[in-house]
Amino acid sequence: MNNALVKDRLTNIESAAREDANFEKILKFKKGEYSIQDDKIPLGTEFLAHAAAWTKCWIKFADGKVAERKVYRVALGEKPPEREDLDDLDQDTWPEGLDGEPSDPWVFQFLLPLENIDTGEVVIFVTASIGGRTAVANLCNAYVKRAKKAPNCGQPVIKLAMAEMPTKKFGKVPRPLFEVVRWDDADDIEVIEPSPPTSRGDMDDEIPF
Repeated sequence: MNNALVKDRLTNIESAAREDANFEKILKFKKGEYSIQDDKIPLGTEFLAHAAAWTKCWIKFADGKVAERKVYRVALGEKPPEREDLDDLDQDTWPEGLDGEPSDPWVFQFLLPLENIDTGEVVIFVTASIGGRTAVANLCNAYVKRAKKAPNCGQPVIKLAMAEMPTKKFGKVPRPLFEVVRWDDADDIEVIEPSPPTSRGDMDDEIPF
């Protein structure tokens, strides 16, 4: 068996194992701080961002657990449907949320794999907020602009930062910012495909302005 085929098979096995075991850790942004589980991650921490693996998904929750997921890989041209095209549109049937109001069982998320520069550990940045989605979209847009000029360009190396965004209800609030510090132009970088969270608690819980 040739080396390329062996590598492809190993990659497929690894991806399946990662999805089934859900061993990827979730990076969240809440109240101006990044965290993985209960551990705070300092601003300035550097990650290799797998921008080519940007994934959008609709996840349906029931009793805090995933009941259904619909995953769309941006690089493959897969586009998520509008909320109106999904089921459970009747708000009278929605469960009560933390604010006492009906909580939509469907949540729209962005997922972006990040690889710690120092440790090589892979985490998945998960966000349902406008601020978080803006951070991911801006980073991926920067990647595309560079890739158009240099087709063989690598993935961006970013550091965790924070910006402010204005809101009508809360004034200026913190949002994530992925600041590009350099580019990794290695030819053999494996693009990591993220697997969606398995519980609602794995999501960031910023107010989704």
